[in-house]
Amino acid sequence: MRRATASRTLLQARAVPKPSPLRCRVRQREEKYLFSTKPYFKNKIVLVTAPNNTGIKTVDDLGSKKVPAGAGRANAQFMESYNKEHADNPIDIRYTDADASAALIDLYNGRYDDIMNLFKPSAIWEGIVRIVPNIPQTLDIAAVAAVIGIVLGFLLALFRIKKFPVLSQFATLYISFMRGTPLLVQLFLSYYGIPVMLNILNYKFGWEFSVNDIPSMLFVFVTFSLNEAAYMAESIRAAILSVDRKDIEAACWMLSVRLRIRA
Repeated sequence: MRRATASRTLLQARAVPKPSPLRCRVRQREEKYLFSTKPYFKNKIVLVTAPNNTGIKTVDDLGSKKVPAGAGRANAQFMESYNKEHADNPIDIRYTDADASAALIDLYNGRYDDIMNLFKPSAIWEGIVRIVPNIPQTLDIAAVAAVIGIVLGFLLALFRIKKFPVLSQFATLYISFMRGTPLLVQLFLSYYGIPVMLNILNYKFGWEFSVNDIPSMLFVFVTFSLNEAAYMAESIRAAILSVDRKDIEAACWMLSVRLRIRA
């Protein structure tokens, strides 16, 4: 009986319509809440131009000019309403997601039109010009990492294939860590971790290694070499294990026969 009464009361409560804000507008609530339909703040639009641009003095001078604006923001709404009233000379609104700081920097550097274009063929040449001077450093990193990576990778692969105690577990853990973490994280660990280790060794053994004398490229060589070693270890191990056991025994037998003949 109580459950039925409670259910009926709940249905009646749901059937009652929500009171509108106007119905709740009483003197006590007016003292606490704002019921005015007038805006309680005003958003001022600021017009910013480049220092060398003296031809724009007022909003009327923006006709056919390219002006950035965030979609849905107050400046965009203002210019959209302006274009409706001045259809003969509207503002060329360029919608962008960039923040105000980025827009000001682009405006000052005169690169705004370049950024707003979806594709500009000259940007390819600009990128090539910036990349070419750094090609020698890239080749140096690749060469050093390849040589050291092959040597260390062969040793790690040998540790895992022969299953040496401790060394095999270390190789497995090392390869899993280096292949499972981003290279950027490894660069940070190398750049900030090696100086800390040197400081600890200096303090413990009384050495005088200067952390400031370490060139920045050394951290890059170390990181890329260790990372390459992990991948080369798995490649070498997979290559060796792909050879059938009988083929290995036949190759060993042929080598022993040749050595006996020469002897």
